[in-house]
Amino acid sequence: MAKRKNVTWRVGEHPEHAKINRWLDKQKNIQDSMANVVLHMIDQYGYVNITDYQVQKQLYGKITEIKQPIEEEQQIEKQEKSPEKSKDIKEDKEETSEDDVFRGVDPDNL
Repeated sequence: MAKRKNVTWRVGEHPEHAKINRWLDKQKNIQDSMANVVLHMIDQYGYVNITDYQVQKQLYGKITEIKQPIEEEQQIEKQEKSPEKSKDIKEDKEETSEDDVFRGVDPDNL
């Protein structure tokens, strides 16, 4: 097993470098954050190549379960503290809820 002291990452060459840099800018300590991500991946999948098909299948299955990023949740919480905006937000959510199986059903036709 190789003993690494440093790992170099050319973020600017990645196709989604803007997203990566935005995330990195939010970290108080990039080294700790990256170690945390790697340790989480080890806990979830073990010592495997993350690009293996079976790992990708599991990983993207979990990602699709996530409804929205944390930043958006925080903005919604701030808006809900305002009573006038809260009512409008709740009404909009009720009208556009993807989980509403009866959306579009006319109760008079039942």
